[in-house]
Amino acid sequence: MSTLVDPQSEWASLILSSFADAGVRDVIVSPGSRSTPFVLAAAREPRLRLRSIIDERSAAFFALGQAKASGRPSLLICTSGSAPAHYLPALVEAQHAHTPLLVLSADRPLEAQASDAAQTIDQVKLFGTHVVAFIELGGVDSHEAALAGTKRLVAHAVERAGDGGPVHLNARARKPLEPHAPRTDADRAASARIAAHRARPARARFAPRAAPAERGIAQLAAWIRDEPRGVLVVGPRRTGGELSAPLLALAARAGYPVLADATAGLAAEDPRILPGALSLLGAREGLKPRLTIVIDGPPVASAFGELAAASRLAIIAGTDAVDGLSCAALICQAEPVLAIAALDAALGDFVRLDTPFLASWQRAHRMARTALRARMSGEADGELAAVEAVVRAAGDALLFVGNSLAVRELELAVALAGPLRGAALHQRGASGIDGLVSGAAGAASVGGPTILLLGDVSLLHDLHGLLVAARQDAPLAVVVLVNGGGRIFDTLSIGGDAARALFTTPIEHDLASLARFAGIAHARAGNGSEVAGAIATALAHSGATLIEARVGYDSARALARDLPTLVDVVLEGAR
Repeated sequence: MSTLVDPQSEWASLILSSFADAGVRDVIVSPGSRSTPFVLAAAREPRLRLRSIIDERSAAFFALGQAKASGRPSLLICTSGSAPAHYLPALVEAQHAHTPLLVLSADRPLEAQASDAAQTIDQVKLFGTHVVAFIELGGVDSHEAALAGTKRLVAHAVERAGDGGPVHLNARARKPLEPHAPRTDADRAASARIAAHRARPARARFAPRAAPAERGIAQLAAWIRDEPRGVLVVGPRRTGGELSAPLLALAARAGYPVLADATAGLAAEDPRILPGALSLLGAREGLKPRLTIVIDGPPVASAFGELAAASRLAIIAGTDAVDGLSCAALICQAEPVLAIAALDAALGDFVRLDTPFLASWQRAHRMARTALRARMSGEADGELAAVEAVVRAAGDALLFVGNSLAVRELELAVALAGPLRGAALHQRGASGIDGLVSGAAGAASVGGPTILLLGDVSLLHDLHGLLVAARQDAPLAVVVLVNGGGRIFDTLSIGGDAARALFTTPIEHDLASLARFAGIAHARAGNGSEVAGAIATALAHSGATLIEARVGYDSARALARDLPTLVDVVLEGAR
């Protein structure tokens, strides 16, 4: 039998063991004084894996990356004051991407509040609407009802996070913060009650995901039966479950093409899946559908807006906050795998043979890919060539892709190279460029060999992430597109060269020195072949490698300028 310690330390152990009972396995701590009881309790819990990351912002993105790769929430623990405020960017991403995440912020006791005490701020509902729930655990209380309530509240927090979003718990600790032997009979009795309650079986309750509404499914099934000119659009994958098989079965029944994002997680080779089709073909007149069914959120391609506006739009997603165009005729709020299964049942024995509309999309996709390949043949040092090399070199590795230009180049790269074989992760919830290195390091810590593809500005936004990446054992190739910074603005209409100078960031930086400072390997690549070779070397050994892919500064702008005309010419010539 273990020796009892003071009630506060026993209470902290009750909280951390309750997290473990509910299925949490990874805990990321950022050192600080007020969180001492909770950090030590986590270290004593054998079911929890502990990692220490100094910077709370980086720690939060690391935990976010873990959750994206594992599908289960990681737990963040920090001290009081401004420390938890640094979690906000990652929590914003988690909330918009429906990614499970847990925060346990240590807080000062009530007598320190509103008293000008050091490291004391109002932490109640600190993150506002950017978390799906806030739970105040208060301070140590050894009453039987309070102990049962504490375990229930922790289980409820994990349940809510598992439904897809961040949950914030706040717990107050009073000095002394370090474990010590109970000093009074009352303390000994309280510690004994808490320890006994901790040993009782957990009663964690997990609610099943809601089934889709039958009326909405019946309506969508009727629309599919009546409309041969339809498309299935799959955005960046945000929820769990294997989507490929049920989605392809639905596409075969309906006779529809599948226009899937590179990060949609559809690795199957199937003639109905047209990789990068929206970015490559846009919304040309002969290809516009009369029914567009969007699954799991809107795609990256800007052409989607025109495509959707020209048709009846139906959305299947785990949240109702997905109709950014405000033009959906139907929103089916349900986990997509469950919704597609219900739709399959509603369609009964209906099967439509492959349609001329599907054949038109397949033919146009094939011809546009050929034209793009010809356009790329003399541009070995272009940005798209480097990204295509990443796709071809990825194999079964996990690909973590950054936002801004990188994810858009990835769309065209899969049009050339075919869909990714391994899983693809992203931060498309809020679509920010911050925390990407930390997030990829977190994904690698639970997901194995990983490639991060990002721009040079994104790298500079998360330099501390390189220090975190240096401590990971799994192979992690950080591929940085060095293009002079902010080159996505070269592809946008922002008022010519004078205005563009306000947005691009042509800062020369020595990435080799950054790699040496972080203690990781470094490689420089000047074309697609060298990028592929550097990735192969990086994935062959443990630890992180910073791969500097130096690409033509003007290549993305030139491609964005030429591609629409290039595709128009080849399609017109086939008529």
